[in-house]
Amino acid sequence: MTIVLAEVTIPSESFELGEILHDHQKLRIELTPFVPTGNGLIPYFWVEAADQDEFAAAVRRDERVAALTVVDEGADKRLYHIEWADSMSTNGFLEAIRTNDVIVESGVGTSDTWRFTLRAATHDALASFQQFCTDNGIELAVHRVYSPATGEYDTDGLTVSQRDALRVASRLGYFQTPSRATLEEVGEELGISSQAASRRIRRAVETLVDNTVILE
Repeated sequence: MTIVLAEVTIPSESFELGEILHDHQKLRIELTPFVPTGNGLIPYFWVEAADQDEFAAAVRRDERVAALTVVDEGADKRLYHIEWADSMSTNGFLEAIRTNDVIVESGVGTSDTWRFTLRAATHDALASFQQFCTDNGIELAVHRVYSPATGEYDTDGLTVSQRDALRVASRLGYFQTPSRATLEEVGEELGISSQAASRRIRRAVETLVDNTVILE
């Protein structure tokens, strides 16, 4: 079985733990590796903060948190164990991980942005995860996709459906000037509406720009 790794970033407000911490002081959080199951989500994480007591008090006030306990301390950071309230929902990034068999190898976040290394069993599983994020409005930026076993990697970050949309549009001549194909024809070839084809092509182009132009 080939393992696929992906390095991605998301805004803090798109991630449940990041959302809880979003309005607090400048800090850095490092997650321990985890597989999201039930309410045992992200039980341990390290925090570097100017005022650890203020950080802990702010997190404990959140209704989604049942308890927060310090289990270890370093020179400038603390290891916390968090227990989530029964009312805690996972309808965002964590749900994308859970429903698509993706494991978090590492995660580091600030009050603004989180960067993750994710592990999936196949490219299809990773593509399904990306598509779930797109369909649910999660702003996911994919910076690198690679296989540790083969050394192969891909930096464009496209989902399978986005790549197919670009291939069909290109083959039909949609990108030529003047265009040789309409969105209706592209959509018909893909088996989707013209509006869906337009959204898929636009998101694919935005992903390519974000991951190949801006990051260079």
